[in-house]
Amino acid sequence: SAVQKQGGTYTLTIDCPEDLQRRVVKSEAATFRLEELDFEIPAHKGVFTTLEGLLMSARDELEQSQPQRRLVDAAVAEQVQEFIDRLTKVMEGERFPLHVSLDDPSGNSFLENLIAPKHDPKLEYKLYNRTPEMQRALGLQVTEYELDDDEAKEREVQLDARRAEIAKNNFVVKDGGRVSREKRDDSTLMEKEVFQIPSNCPDCGTEGTSKTYCTDIPYFRELIIMAFDCPNEDCGYKTNEIKAGGAIPEMGKIMRLFVPAKDEANPEEWVSDMKRDVVKSNSAGFTIPELEIEVTQGSLGGMYTTVEGLLQLAKESLFSGTARDFATGDSADDDIRERFDNLEKKFDQVLEGSLGFTLELKDPLACSFIYSPTAPEPEPRLEVEDYERSFDDNEELGLNDMNTENYEVLDGSSPAPAAAPAPPSKPVIDLDEGSFDGPFETFQGARDGMVFRLGAKGLGYYEDLVRTNDYSEPSVQQRMRNLQANGHNTHPNPNAVQQNS
Repeated sequence: SAVQKQGGTYTLTIDCPEDLQRRVVKSEAATFRLEELDFEIPAHKGVFTTLEGLLMSARDELEQSQPQRRLVDAAVAEQVQEFIDRLTKVMEGERFPLHVSLDDPSGNSFLENLIAPKHDPKLEYKLYNRTPEMQRALGLQVTEYELDDDEAKEREVQLDARRAEIAKNNFVVKDGGRVSREKRDDSTLMEKEVFQIPSNCPDCGTEGTSKTYCTDIPYFRELIIMAFDCPNEDCGYKTNEIKAGGAIPEMGKIMRLFVPAKDEANPEEWVSDMKRDVVKSNSAGFTIPELEIEVTQGSLGGMYTTVEGLLQLAKESLFSGTARDFATGDSADDDIRERFDNLEKKFDQVLEGSLGFTLELKDPLACSFIYSPTAPEPEPRLEVEDYERSFDDNEELGLNDMNTENYEVLDGSSPAPAAAPAPPSKPVIDLDEGSFDGPFETFQGARDGMVFRLGAKGLGYYEDLVRTNDYSEPSVQQRMRNLQANGHNTHPNPNAVQQNS
């Protein structure tokens, strides 16, 4: 099958003979390891077997070569025989627990979950971005971010003409259409601006354009939406990614939304719940207790969608492809097949509105969001909870090794340079002291020099004193405009899933 957008690693703890009967798909690019014996099966040929069958095949290959080894080097043959005996004891269940891993840069390997569709506490699966060496080994195009200096310079020369063209004809979305930079006037909303940066497709190398869109979600935070669509029709590569603006928050966030079953007397309420906007970042996972399913953090990628769209995507990932083949195929156990059939029926009931459900969205970076029509006031059916990240959470996010203070003094060899004198403080602005128009129940449209927000005088239009006094820091839009004008950098990480709507 096609190479997936990210590589993946399965890790399994084996503590009973039944675990050895888990089915395994090992692609030709995958590496299998048995940690206790420091034994590795390198990337070679693809197989479909069980864990026991995989170990048995490796043992048989070692035994077949033993006569030749004894003739060449008896000492080495004796060491190999000792290893074969240890491997046999593992297969007979005399050495538990065991830890195995299946690493596949192509993302096309599989290790069975015996209690699917529930989460298996003994089995973990993590996605990762491929290195340039992995990309080349798989025959894939290396992105600009991964090129060495010489390659990057050569690629830069190739893209100069395209950078100049795009710099002159930057697109700005306005009233559903597109206008050039020269035609943009002061009335164009900053949040409506789409920045374009030249880049090459990571799959086929065709020159294309990355688009970056900055927007603010009321009562949440600033978001940066990035997308790339390969212009080569034969390739069809697409990617979307969502990033949060600002610093990493100190706490993670959990949002729980309860959607009751559809009331035939008032179906509009259920419809509005299913159409709520949902922002799921790359670091977020979610659970639906009524269906007993869990989508782990990082799975499905980042997206800007709706509650219904998120459920549809989860259903498609569960009931299509390899997962469905293993759960409902001819070789599947009757109890697993029955569990999947029942889960699919309950999924359909949720999507039809005959079964209520709870959507729990957990994000250690607090970059995910579920729309609330009562914001900023609390909503009875939407709970928001902050929680402290664990050490493992920070380790996976790379925060434990992040140093933001005295980072130039890593080995104590040289002191950090003296801090520059602090700039004179700016006067404090009372954002509510200017003119006000309102209050209003809903947004009435953009007004020049005014900001629509909730303040001391209620919900309405307040004079934009920050812009008037020029006390604001450079905005994300301005930084992106400078980036585009310089013509540097390219599209974001291509290993994100497509935006679902």
